[in-house]
Amino acid sequence: MIRLSLFVVPRRFLLVVVNVVLLVLAITTSSVRATASTTITSKTVASPLPLPETRKQNTQYVASNFSNCSSSSSSSNSEEIETVVIIPEEKKSRRTTPLLKAVYQWYLKSCIEKPFLAKGITSGTIAALGDVIAQNIEGSTTKAFSPTRVATFFFCNLFFTGPFIHLWYTFLNVVGQRMEKRFEVSKLKKTVTQVFLDQTLGTFVFFPLYIYVYDMFDSVIRLHRLPSWSQGTEKCKKHLWKIILTQYRVFPISNMINFGLIPYELRVLFTSTVSLFWNIYLCSVVGDK
Repeated sequence: MIRLSLFVVPRRFLLVVVNVVLLVLAITTSSVRATASTTITSKTVASPLPLPETRKQNTQYVASNFSNCSSSSSSSNSEEIETVVIIPEEKKSRRTTPLLKAVYQWYLKSCIEKPFLAKGITSGTIAALGDVIAQNIEGSTTKAFSPTRVATFFFCNLFFTGPFIHLWYTFLNVVGQRMEKRFEVSKLKKTVTQVFLDQTLGTFVFFPLYIYVYDMFDSVIRLHRLPSWSQGTEKCKKHLWKIILTQYRVFPISNMINFGLIPYELRVLFTSTVSLFWNIYLCSVVGDK
């Protein structure tokens, strides 16, 4: 009996212990579930709802991907309107060209296709404008305005100066290209050589011819006398050296820029533009009677 009682007592004790452990486990699991549910609810409550303003802002960034979104019809329509507005503006900005660029391209094309006509008109127009300014300066003192003198300078530069400078600059351009190929000189040496030839051979050939050609056009336009070789020779003796020495103050520097930086097709335009103020002096000297 003593052995049986010793066996029964521990069994009852074990049952009590097991019951206590189960009770503790039940209490702990219920508490864990309760805390988990509270955290989930707190997280769901704390997350902000999307506002309509944020959705409008997002449409600006998702405008190109509106086909992938399964949103409402109003939002998709707004996105389609945005894309329709943006695409034509890009095409329009690409197709439109500035007026100045179009004029530049037209003039460059004219200089390539019809160089004598384009450069002759350029030289004649700028020379006539220079004579108008020169006559206004002279008219403020003694002389009256002479339209025939303006016409003489225009046609002289149209038919002689523009074509002559075009042919001369073509020659200087060929000289520069051959120097680069044969001697492999630098751009600075090539430009200095071109300016040297222009200010020596070109100057002493151009200005005497210019005085004779101007006198010929002047006699034809005024219809007061026949072209006279002696009249041109007298003007050369009177004004040639003064013209050459004065042009040395302007054209060596301008031609360094012209031959060194300006494209070949636009060199006559550059020279004629620089010659606007030079023509004021030249018109007052050559046009003097």
